[in-house]
Amino acid sequence: LVGSLTIGTTFFLSPVAGILTDKIGIQMTTFIGGALAFGGMLLSSIFSTR
Repeated sequence: LVGSLTIGTTFFLSPVAGILTDKIGIQMTTFIGGALAFGGMLLSSIFSTR
């Protein structure tokens, strides 16, 4: 289930990444993606289940 969600999200958001790359450039798109990934990792480390 986790693998299929990862692949599905990648394919679903590819057009968005392409549009962003055309509009603002690959460096800014990569920076935004890294910031989102960092934020997600940070939130998942703070809100752990016990």
